[in-house]
Amino acid sequence: MKIHTIIALILITFTFSCSISKVSKLPSKKDMSILKENQRKSIIQSEFGQPIESSKNSQGDLVEVYAFEPGHSSGAKLFRGLGYGAAAVYTLGISETLTNPIEGAVSDQNKTIVEVVYDKENRLKDFTILRQG
Repeated sequence: MKIHTIIALILITFTFSCSISKVSKLPSKKDMSILKENQRKSIIQSEFGQPIESSKNSQGDLVEVYAFEPGHSSGAKLFRGLGYGAAAVYTLGISETLTNPIEGAVSDQNKTIVEVVYDKENRLKDFTILRQG
């Protein structure tokens, strides 16, 4: 293979790498195993982010609702990116007209919504998965 061809393929890959860029920016997979009795509120918030809703129940316990994208494992992101890159090189960038919008649609998956009840010491007392993303 001539050096010009190799350089052209590298330039095409970098020029038409929108879907690869989208894959690299996907959120990491969330660790649902932290939802266990007596878990500290700070640990839950560090994993799921700030709650979208916060209130008190009839017993005076704090109830918070979290909404987040479940995320993707590193391996899944790697193989998706490699697939898009190979397709871009093989089709000389034409595949990006399909993979970029597809990646945008697939990446906007449903969010997981979890309701967490904390005791007076801000430790998990109970939780309910309201919607699995």
